[in-house]
Amino acid sequence: LVIEDKKEQLQKTYGILMEKEIDQEVMTMCNFSDFIEQRGIEQGLLQGKAEGKAEGKVEATLLHVKKLMQRIDVSAVDAMNILDVEEDIRPTILQSLHLS
Repeated sequence: LVIEDKKEQLQKTYGILMEKEIDQEVMTMCNFSDFIEQRGIEQGLLQGKAEGKAEGKVEATLLHVKKLMQRIDVSAVDAMNILDVEEDIRPTILQSLHLS
């Protein structure tokens, strides 16, 4: 809600009169809640980007491992060793290969 709407709601619903001091506190709380909301949105976007990059990295690596396995007839582990695939994504690559 907009600050004015919140103040009106406090007056109508709870009978709180908007004196100067209370009015200032309401504005401070609204500004703080807007700040917290914006911060949460920014953190969510950063997390989404990181997850997207990680997912893209796995997909690209999976594609390269499959091609190497087909072209030079090596196992998935050997292909990952040749490509120097990072240890943390190897289980995901192996699982994806077994599912396809």
